[in-house]
Amino acid sequence: MAHETFGIKVPITRDAHNHAEEFAAEQISQNKRAKVYLNTLSVCAVRNFLNIVQIETDVELTGAWNPIKRAFSDVADLFIPNLEVYLECRPVLPEQEVVVLPEEVKEDRIGYVFVKFDNDLQEAELLGFFSSVELDKDRDEINLEELKSLEYLLTVLYDAQINSYRERLEKLLDANWVEPEKKLVSIGRRRRGNANQRSKEEQSSTPFLELERAKIIELEHQRFALMIEMKQGKEDEEIKLSFQLLPCGETTTSLPSGLELALLKPSGKVMISTTAKTGDNQLFLPPNPSKPATMELEKLESSRKTGKLFQIKITLNGKSKTEYFPSVQPIAQTIDCQIH
Repeated sequence: MAHETFGIKVPITRDAHNHAEEFAAEQISQNKRAKVYLNTLSVCAVRNFLNIVQIETDVELTGAWNPIKRAFSDVADLFIPNLEVYLECRPVLPEQEVVVLPEEVKEDRIGYVFVKFDNDLQEAELLGFFSSVELDKDRDEINLEELKSLEYLLTVLYDAQINSYRERLEKLLDANWVEPEKKLVSIGRRRRGNANQRSKEEQSSTPFLELERAKIIELEHQRFALMIEMKQGKEDEEIKLSFQLLPCGETTTSLPSGLELALLKPSGKVMISTTAKTGDNQLFLPPNPSKPATMELEKLESSRKTGKLFQIKITLNGKSKTEYFPSVQPIAQTIDCQIH
């Protein structure tokens, strides 16, 4: 059977029993006290496992730690704050092969971990994981033979973490920043060429998350494609940030000489700038693509809320266009461009 193959055993700590005894003592009936006791031990067992694999959890924001929800619901949830999701931890008795899910745990859960206890409640076995994606809304029974490994649970949490960070990055940009492949024709050829200017180390490394967006800039009766690339090596690292400016048009193959691309602080002071020379077909900020700028995601999110925004300034013939980063207002706009 599946749970006999990939179950992981964890000890039940004295602290877990103390919480279980405290919460169970609040209940009126013996049956309810037993349920709350096992629910609490289940949450503690899964929390211990996730702590071992360095996934942060928070029990204080759960129904299992809420006295009112404990009294009136059958919940054993564990909150994962980095993802803002709840994981249900359902207890399994020694001879049990099928678990019935209470109605109140069939929503707002990323999935279910099933925890089997020995008779003296000194050790728990995490039998496996069942994703909420696979749970039909009319179904309330899970056969333990259907469970997937805890490794699959970690994959689901990892994917959810990537999606969470991606959403946070996307919120830094308004709707006019679009995916290059959707709005910029033939951009792939130019982007592949840019790889030659990047270090071998950067090309070979795989980032935790990478997001590319593009925006059309019109200045002095000319059109340019402003690109932004955000990379995150690991979930706890700063964002690597770089900008690129390309000519946009069916016959335009190079940037006008003297075109300036600059990154300004919220105060308006120039942080870094670069200027096109005759024949240049692209500009980078920072000028060396293998050494991108680094910024903290939380600080960028905070600057968006406070309005203290960085500025990307493009200047040509004494006239300029300024884009703010993070963006101010999400106003959708569609502009096509051809890059050669």
